[in-house]
Amino acid sequence: MRLNGPGQLDRLRPVPRPAPRPGPLPRPHSRHRLGLRLPLAAVLAAGLPLLLAADATASPWPSWSPPAGDHLTVTVNDGAGKVTTHDLYCGAEPAVPAGTAESTATSPKASAGASTEPSTGESTAAACDRLARLGGPVGPVPPGQMCSMIYGGPQTAQVTGVSQGLTVNERYSRANGCEVARWKEMAPVLPPVGGGA
Repeated sequence: MRLNGPGQLDRLRPVPRPAPRPGPLPRPHSRHRLGLRLPLAAVLAAGLPLLLAADATASPWPSWSPPAGDHLTVTVNDGAGKVTTHDLYCGAEPAVPAGTAESTATSPKASAGASTEPSTGESTAAACDRLARLGGPVGPVPPGQMCSMIYGGPQTAQVTGVSQGLTVNERYSRANGCEVARWKEMAPVLPPVGGGA
């Protein structure tokens, strides 16, 4: 027999076969499995009624309760020297100190707190609804974001407090197109600015 090229020699060599696999492992007898299951079932059966009967207030761990509501302090500088601050309560009634007038809340979802500017229940409800739709105050402009250099005005604002259980400390301005867009997105939490971009 004549071999004319590479690969033909390979056809003549025997192909090694893999070693046979060992068979399945023997299964343990059913009495061994039952022997392990029986004590576990007995422990669960004995412990479950005790667990259900335990007093929930006797837990060694402190109980967690969701935050009572959002409270934000909004401070706005109009750029001409007038600074206004108002508190915005969303989700719960603010605590009314003893000896003061009743809360001015107009709905159970929103109420107006102490304010240097009059705040109606409707504007507070609209601000709370806007914050709920946004998921909280608008965050800062991402680093590296290209913004138009269109000046919107000297106004600045700071929003601090708690929103949706998270601490908030955001600054807003109207220094460029991105900042103006953030300001507009926060309306009616931040006041509209007339005559600007």
